[in-house]
Amino acid sequence: MLQQKVRKLKECIESYKSALVALSGGVDSSLVLYFTQKYLEPKNVKAVILVSPIFAVDEQKRAEELCSKYGVELIKQEINVFENAEIIKNSEERCYHCKKNNFTLLKKIASEAQLEAVFCGNNLSDDPEKRPGMKACDELDIVSPLRTSGIIKAEVHQLAQLNSISSWCFASNSCYLTRFPYNTEPTLERIRKIDEAESFVKNYIPYSRVRLRENETGDQIRIETVDSMVDAIFKNKKKIVAYLETLGYKKIYIDLNP
Repeated sequence: MLQQKVRKLKECIESYKSALVALSGGVDSSLVLYFTQKYLEPKNVKAVILVSPIFAVDEQKRAEELCSKYGVELIKQEINVFENAEIIKNSEERCYHCKKNNFTLLKKIASEAQLEAVFCGNNLSDDPEKRPGMKACDELDIVSPLRTSGIIKAEVHQLAQLNSISSWCFASNSCYLTRFPYNTEPTLERIRKIDEAESFVKNYIPYSRVRLRENETGDQIRIETVDSMVDAIFKNKKKIVAYLETLGYKKIYIDLNP
């Protein structure tokens, strides 16, 4: 069954002569890059990663390592989300506006580089009802090779492991704008604080299986993780609590059902 999906993935990718892969450093887009450079050859492929305080630096490093490994040119494109009022409004449609803004830019980059298509890492497990950004991808004719091939999230990790992609064991991540309640403005100061907090906690949680979320006023923080990571958190409780308190958090919670 999986082999059939991989054959379909090959057909999807080879239907284009060249492509720009939207790379985040996560396992989905990393897998797309792997198969794209395999089937189209590195000379017909470029990757682009968006650089902004809303994205974790460790994922950018993984993207750089991956492109170096495959011999694919990596374009680092800086973006300023604070210039877009619809994004900073942080409504339930934020993801749509953000994806629309970012992929419009990527389409322009692809056109200037004379690349036929833009590929993204959406897979069949991604629910459009919960991911309004997928609507923007459809509107802009962004190609989703994994989704087109019927590959689900578990199969993404399986294929990534089989093909020695280092991020295969890492949990999915999202940008830091998702760490704030809807209709709460994510200022640069608060984004940097959540980045600092999450980066510190990740030092004690294997494979980044943790996310931190603020409340509306920014004085409380919720650590979202899975059951298997609880022991690691409590083992380092004093260090974690002390550090988060220095950042101004007065209440710290653990959420095992995010």
